Amino acid sequence: MAAALAILAAGCEKQKVKEVPVPTVVVAPAEAGRAADCIQVIGQVLADQEVALIARVNGFLEQRNFREGEVVKKGALLYLIEPDQYQADVDSAIAVLARSKASAANAEVEEARQKDLWEKQAGSKKDYDNAHTRALEAAANVKVCAASLEQAQLNLSYTKIVAPFDGRMGLTLFDVGDMVGPSSGPLDTIVSITPARVKFKLSEAMLLRFNDDRLNKSNSQLLVRLFFSDGSEYGKTGRIAYWDNRIGSTTGTVEIQALFPNEDGLLVPGMNVKVSIEAADSPPVVLVPAEAVQEDQLGFFVYVVEDGKAVRRAASAGDTVRGKTVIYSGVKIGEQVVVEGIQRIRNGLPVKAQTEAERAAQQNAAIARIAGEQPVEAKAAPVAGSGAGTEAKLGITPAEDTSAASGPESRKK
Repeated sequence: MAAALAILAAGCEKQKVKEVPVPTVVVAPAEAGRAADCIQVIGQVLADQEVALIARVNGFLEQRNFREGEVVKKGALLYLIEPDQYQADVDSAIAVLARSKASAANAEVEEARQKDLWEKQAGSKKDYDNAHTRALEAAANVKVCAASLEQAQLNLSYTKIVAPFDGRMGLTLFDVGDMVGPSSGPLDTIVSITPARVKFKLSEAMLLRFNDDRLNKSNSQLLVRLFFSDGSEYGKTGRIAYWDNRIGSTTGTVEIQALFPNEDGLLVPGMNVKVSIEAADSPPVVLVPAEAVQEDQLGFFVYVVEDGKAVRRAASAGDTVRGKTVIYSGVKIGEQVVVEGIQRIRNGLPVKAQTEAERAAQQNAAIARIAGEQPVEAKAAPVAGSGAGTEAKLGITPAEDTSAASGPESRKK
C-alpha cells in the first residue's frame, strides 16, 4: 500500500513539472561588405547648367511656346520677338550689298582701262591712280555692306530665343504683347536636369581621415552617395567633378562638387541632402545589423543560431554605417545572427529562429484570422473555471445587450 502511494505521489510530482517553451527569435544573415571609411556631410543640389534668357533686341513679344515648369529640348523655340522690322533690315542690307558689289565691279573695270591707257602712254598716271583708289574704296565698301548684312541677320536671329540645352523652364516674367529688350532683364531661366551637381564642404580633419592619396583629383577611388531628408538613399552614385584649389582661411573647409545622373529629376536645385563619401577600395568585411551586436564586460558579442541553438560568439566590431555594423572576426558570411529576442535566450539553449519576413507573415495571418472570426453568441455567465475570459483572450468584444441574444434575428446581427 505504501509503495502504491509513493508511486502515485511521484506521478503527481511529474505532472507538476512544466516544459519550458522554446523562445522565438528574429534572425538575419551576415552579409559581405566593405569596411568603408565614410564621411557624411550636408550638401545642396545645384543645377549643372542654369541660364537666364535675355532679349538681345528690342521689340514686342509675339510668341511664348512653352508652359512654365515644362521640360524642353535643346534648340526648342521658347520666345519669338516681332521679327518684321529686323527682316526688313536684312532685306535692305542685301540690296545695299548688291549695289556696292556692282559699284566695285565698275570701279575695277575703270581701273583696268586707265591702267591700259597709262601703259600705252595714252593716259596720265594721275587718272590711273584715281581709278585705282576708287576701286579700293569700292572693294572696302563691299566689306562694310557685307558686315551690315551680317549684323542685320544676327539681329533677326536674336528675335528667336531658343533653349540652349535640355532643361526645365522656370516662371516667365513677360507675356505675349509685352515690350522687351536688353534692358528688360531675364525673361525666364532654364536649368538642366541631368546631371545634377551637389555642392558640399569638407574640413581639414575630414580630409585627414583618409590620410593617403585616395583623395586625388582623379577621384576614381571615391564612392559618393546621397541621402534625402527622410533618410532614404538616392539610388545612383556620383563622381566628384570639382575640388577647390585651397582651404578657406576663415572656414577651414574645402568646397567639393559631385555630379549625379538625374534622368528622373528627383534631384531638384536647392534641395538639401546628406552626402556620404566612401573609399571604393576598402577591404572586404562581414556586415551584420547593428541590433545584433551586444556588449558586456567581456567585450562585443553576437548570438548565432546553430543547429537550433543560440551560440554566443565573441566579435571584433567596427563602425556602424546605415544600420550595418562591421564585424572583423567572430561571424562568417551567411550565418544567422539574432537581431530580436536576445534578452530571452542563453548560450547553448534551443531557440526557434524566424526571419523578419516570416514573422511579419505570421502576424498578418494572425490578424486576418482574428478579423475573420464571427461574433460569439452571448450565453449565460459561465461557471468559474469553465473557460471564462476566453473571448477576452481572443480579442473579441462581448455583445452589449446579452438579454436579446436568444432569438434568430439577434444572431443575424
